Amino acid sequence: DTIQIDTAAEVMGRRTNVGLQVEGDVRATIAAVLPLIKRKKNRKFLKGLLKKHNTVMSKVVGAYTTKPSKFQKIHPEYAASILNDVAADDAIFTADTGMCN
Repeated sequence: DTIQIDTAAEVMGRRTNVGLQVEGDVRATIAAVLPLIKRKKNRKFLKGLLKKHNTVMSKVVGAYTTKPSKFQKIHPEYAASILNDVAADDAIFTADTGMCN
């Protein structure tokens, strides 16, 4: 299920089905939830999911992260890929393109 945290309740579920909607600040919500999460010793599920995610991102989003020609629009994914190259290793940023992958 998808969980969406947003301060604007009216936009929740606009682009994808949402199993749990949380109206609020993301930072405060994560700070409240993290202490309740226990790290699992068996990482098989996580490793499989990360591998699947990497495959999807390489095929689907990867098509948008190539340098555009002189007269093409720049996709948000391309801008994010450039930011990723220069950002700190612990930086977090997103680009909402409306794609549901």
